[in-house]
Amino acid sequence: MYFFCIVLNLVSALSISAHFLRTGHLAIAILCLLLPLLFFHRQRRSLWGLQVYAYLAAVMWLYTGAQIVAMRLSAGQAWAKAAAIIGVVSLLAVLAGALLNHSTLRDRYPRSKPRSGR
Repeated sequence: MYFFCIVLNLVSALSISAHFLRTGHLAIAILCLLLPLLFFHRQRRSLWGLQVYAYLAAVMWLYTGAQIVAMRLSAGQAWAKAAAIIGVVSLLAVLAGALLNHSTLRDRYPRSKPRSGR
């Protein structure tokens, strides 16, 4: 399960990075590619950051899907296939974020230890 979670998050990161690269946002695309490196930081807060990232990617896909559907509707073109594809990609991003709550990952990423002396 651990390997599947990481692979699904990497695929999600690659897809949203490709989206930003296609729209000309190179800096955001690079940031999206670098964020999965948080898997190497073995603390629970890195999982929270990755989860927020996955959910934001899903929202971005839904926003993009709505734009594509509106554009195709106004042009009188078919829109259902594009909406289905974007919907599946968005669901995969949500699944990638949700799987970060799995007990396998929570066991590997402990909570931060409180600092002594405070």
